[in-house]
Amino acid sequence: MPTRRSLVTPARAECLDEVLTAGEHVAAAVTWDFYREIVAADDEPVRRAGKKRMVKLVKQTRTGVAQGLTTLATLGWTL
Repeated sequence: MPTRRSLVTPARAECLDEVLTAGEHVAAAVTWDFYREIVAADDEPVRRAGKKRMVKLVKQTRTGVAQGLTTLATLGWTL
């Protein structure tokens, strides 16, 4: 799934919005937002700021992931 809105066609963007706003897909929405944050941290023009942002994201996934988001929690431990 592309993590940047600019990479998604308008038709796919509409479909993506439907999925991410549906109550039964909360886990997908949370995970997608997390991946967007990772990409943004990686694209940070100042390396030190990007690294600081990434460390914060990793800490959040290790400690603040809701039950049921096992894929996201596993990613936090992998990073």
